Amino acid sequence: MVVIFGVIMGIPLFGFWGIIFGPLLISTFLLLIRLYYMEFRLMTPSERKMEIAEDNHMNTVHTHTQEAKKHESEIRHIEDGVNKITKSKKKGKF
Repeated sequence: MVVIFGVIMGIPLFGFWGIIFGPLLISTFLLLIRLYYMEFRLMTPSERKMEIAEDNHMNTVHTHTQEAKKHESEIRHIEDGVNKITKSKKKGKF
């Protein structure tokens, strides 16, 4: 299809050489469109909504992970305090 369309468009533009350059230019143009689409991730509105939902989910997971790490450090701090108290009770200082 690209070849036929390229030849039909190429002959009026380039004459005899349009048989070669017409399909070549059209296929190059389509390749550039495909590369642009892939590079900049052009999407339909429904695809954008899905990606936004995925991003929001990942942000939520990241936030929960940070909160969990914060709670773990607080728990370790409390455990350290409990261990110090337990050790001082065993030594009779408390």
